[in-house]
Amino acid sequence: MLKKPFIIALLLGVGLTAFGQFERAKFLKTFYTASFKEKVKLLSETPYTDLQLVEPLLKDSIIQLKKQVYAHSASKEPRFLFDLIDLNREDYHQNFYKTIFICENSLQNHSRDLNDSLKLFAKLIGACIKTKNINRVFEVNSILEKNRARIPKDVYSQIITQKSKLYSILGLPQEAIKYRRKEEKQKVNHSDETRVSFYNDIGVYFNKLKQPDSAIHFFEKGRKILEPKLKENSNNLSYQFTYALIGGNIAFAFTLKNLNEPAIPLLKSDINYSLQTKNYESAANSYLLLIRCYLQLKQLNMARFYLDTTEKIINTIDEPDPKLTLERVRAEYYKIKGEESKAYNALNNYVVLKDSLNSIEKEKQLLTQQVSLDLFTKERELLDKEKIIEEGKLSESKQKTFRAYLISGVFMLIAIIVFLFLNNNLSKTREAELQIKNEQIVRQNKQIELALKEKEVLIKEIHHRVKNNLQIISSILNLQADKNNHPEISIILKDAQQRIASMALTHQMLYQKSTLSTVGMKEYVETLIKQISGSFELPNIKLETNIACENRVMDLDTAIPLGLLINELMTNAFKHAFVGRESGLISVSLKNTLKDCHLIIKDNGVGLPADAEKTGSSLGMELIHILVEQLNCELHIERGEGTSFKIVMREK
Repeated sequence: MLKKPFIIALLLGVGLTAFGQFERAKFLKTFYTASFKEKVKLLSETPYTDLQLVEPLLKDSIIQLKKQVYAHSASKEPRFLFDLIDLNREDYHQNFYKTIFICENSLQNHSRDLNDSLKLFAKLIGACIKTKNINRVFEVNSILEKNRARIPKDVYSQIITQKSKLYSILGLPQEAIKYRRKEEKQKVNHSDETRVSFYNDIGVYFNKLKQPDSAIHFFEKGRKILEPKLKENSNNLSYQFTYALIGGNIAFAFTLKNLNEPAIPLLKSDINYSLQTKNYESAANSYLLLIRCYLQLKQLNMARFYLDTTEKIINTIDEPDPKLTLERVRAEYYKIKGEESKAYNALNNYVVLKDSLNSIEKEKQLLTQQVSLDLFTKERELLDKEKIIEEGKLSESKQKTFRAYLISGVFMLIAIIVFLFLNNNLSKTREAELQIKNEQIVRQNKQIELALKEKEVLIKEIHHRVKNNLQIISSILNLQADKNNHPEISIILKDAQQRIASMALTHQMLYQKSTLSTVGMKEYVETLIKQISGSFELPNIKLETNIACENRVMDLDTAIPLGLLINELMTNAFKHAFVGRESGLISVSLKNTLKDCHLIIKDNGVGLPADAEKTGSSLGMELIHILVEQLNCELHIERGEGTSFKIVMREK
């Protein structure tokens, strides 16, 4: 129930201004008397909140307009305007996957210039954020940043998405704080509104990090800026809502500190002004947090009262998260009250609702994809009809010139006969020339084959030299380790030497085999394990291997990180698994399954420390996690009689 960072536009009162009524009769009269081009422009410039009121009446006219555009107009402008009409409609109905499809298609086929692209980017970013497609948002941001000099400042600031917001959506509040500070420093003008927004955003990110003291510090800074404005404009609903919204965020920070009583009045104030501004999602979140405060204080009557009120508010909004949270809060209420069956029913409703929402979302995606495909098919059909019309026009012109072509054809036939007669005399000369060219081609093919063999030798030589260079580096590290008087540094150098050796093995196997880009997994792993075990003089440690991957091959980009990963796991087992023991067993298993490959390195040693799995606990463990991520595989660690590392590698 974290409150989202509010938008500066709310502080300025945007959205609270009353707009005039849409005049349907006037719009219809203007539409019917307008020209073809003016009709398309009028439809694209009318907000869909107004256009939907007349769209049923104009449905056939709009379809006919679109057919005429695709059949008779080669200009991109009307097609782009129809894209805007479709985008406004899909945005209104929250069909965000379809919005993304239309934007991408229009950017590729109908966008005429930078202004058209900027309009599409604005729609695309909003839809991608709604569908959590953050990678695409980063891509669009990158395009906008590269073209920043060509984009007006006010347009750029409206379209570009703050990186802090994206990192917050990704669940990385620490990164969000770092980028939000950078964004604030880069601003030229620091108004009171932007400062309040900055402090509130930072506070929200600290709340997500479960650092309530830091969050409250920034929230209070924002409220102090607002207090003199509230004194001067005591009836300004925008300032009152913003002040109460920050108070609601402070209340959340209080609940993190288990201070539920001081959180209650702040939440009630936030609810009051959220309802006045019709921000029902904000009100619902505060209601749910208020109920939890009363549950923590064992005030079940108050919790029951607000449960009923919250349910009515949540039913007015489309967001699924508050509905899910309501069922969880209801389950907490019944559990505290001791009504276990009702608590179970509430939890069951939560699971059913969540599954239903997931199912609806999947069906919506499939339906949107089908509709998008239908839209693409219809567009192709319109283009095909346009081609048919053009072909008909060409057919008419061909009929007019048929006779002229027929007469000219007769003369051409006579000319061809004369040409063939003369050409027959030259055929013997051409045959001789053709024979010479064929011989030249044969010689060139032999030269190409020779060049390919030289290239193959060169690539093998490169792998050989890389291997030799890595061995030289390994030897230098070995000399340095022998001359170093610090045991810890010597160990580090030995570890680095072993990692370099695993990389050198890859290049050695590449230049020793007939294939220059892949190595057999079975042979590679067996050789690597022998190489690693040979570098440790531990006669009491027994090594068992079971490698069954005859049909598996891997490229250089996979072999090197896999070798480093095996090196780290084997080295850790030899160095740490049998400390204080006289003997031990290390087993290595590599087996094929239908879809993936399982590598298991297991020992019967002293076991892995409790905190050793965390990334950053040691260089070796951090390197293991990095390599697992690079290989896009799964790592499972099991403790029992020793430690077992299981790496699941997907088909690649």
